Amino acid sequence: MTKDIDINTKLVHAGHVPDKETLSRAVPLYSTTSYVFWSTRHADDLIDDIKQALERK
Repeated sequence: MTKDIDINTKLVHAGHVPDKETLSRAVPLYSTTSYVFWSTRHADDLIDDIKQALERK
């Protein structure tokens, strides 16, 4: 059975050589983002809020 591979799949995986150590076949995909802060104080306050929320869980 022959299955056509979608162009998006080809774009993500084309040219990937499996890792010799782990034999990983897939390219890792990382979901990331970035943020803008008004000041270092603003960033510090937000990070503190996140830490406190995680500690409550």
